[in-house]
Amino acid sequence: MNRHELARNAAAVARAKWYLRNVTTQGQRIRIWGGCRPAIVTGGEVHIHDRVQLHSTLARLEIGAAPGGYLEIGTGTGINFGSSITATHSIKIGEWCLIGQHVIVFDTAWHYLDPARRLERPPPQPVVLEDNVWIGTRAMIMPGVTIGKDACVAAGAVVTSDIPPRTFAAGMPARVIREL
Repeated sequence: MNRHELARNAAAVARAKWYLRNVTTQGQRIRIWGGCRPAIVTGGEVHIHDRVQLHSTLARLEIGAAPGGYLEIGTGTGINFGSSITATHSIKIGEWCLIGQHVIVFDTAWHYLDPARRLERPPPQPVVLEDNVWIGTRAMIMPGVTIGKDACVAAGAVVTSDIPPRTFAAGMPARVIREL
């Protein structure tokens, strides 16, 4: 590694220490890349494990937990710019996951479809991304979904139901296209 790369790396580590100073647990060697200030919500519990890479370069990254919420990001996971991951109850992201640009992950629908109940918030449902999951650009992971280990979700997919391990899913709503 040359001096320029070492300086960039050190700046990314320092940026992570600063922006993540209020999270519940902060692992070692976390990096935040880019010049856009990330939005980090720490009303609930936020646990970020070792070697996580957060990118807030071209668009602002948003991660966090509302009061009473729980967000966990596993070792080695990378989350790209423009993504929004907010837990009102529980979102768990496994180890070595790759989350593309502008991905949205949430555990509550915020309102009912029924017009008479639109101002009511439905109960949250936990979201789980198991280890080594790859989520493509602009995908949306809806409440109550579990994505199995080693699975891949295509760009632009809307995941409304569980995705089994070692499968590739695409579409709106996402469905399994093939096994990996």
